[in-house]
Amino acid sequence: REVFDALGGWSDAYRHGGDDVDFSWRAQIEGFSIGYGTDAVIHYRHRSDLAAVGRQYYRYAVMQAQLYRDFRAEGMQRPTPKTVALGWLWLVRHLPDLWGSRDRTAIWVRKAAERFGHVAGSIRSRVLYL
Repeated sequence: REVFDALGGWSDAYRHGGDDVDFSWRAQIEGFSIGYGTDAVIHYRHRSDLAAVGRQYYRYAVMQAQLYRDFRAEGMQRPTPKTVALGWLWLVRHLPDLWGSRDRTAIWVRKAAERFGHVAGSIRSRVLYL
């Protein structure tokens, strides 16, 4: 609670994802140490349909570009060109997955949403985070 109050709580700038990462960066910058809580419990609700999965991961990816913009001076790194190229290549190579099982289709949708979200986030945040 002490850290939460000292940082002014969650940032409204990250309403669509990344608020936990933003909070962690701000805590470190203010000199708080980050640790792992072995007894911590997080309840996470998975999206039920592919469109919702796509929207969720697209928004997360847009926010990742914003996080990079806000914290690159403190050491946040962006994906390497090789990682970016391999991500796009994976989408092309796995296009047939769209006609496969629901699980394989969901993975493709998630990865595509991330790729396109990084492009949109780069444009929106005026940084190169592909």
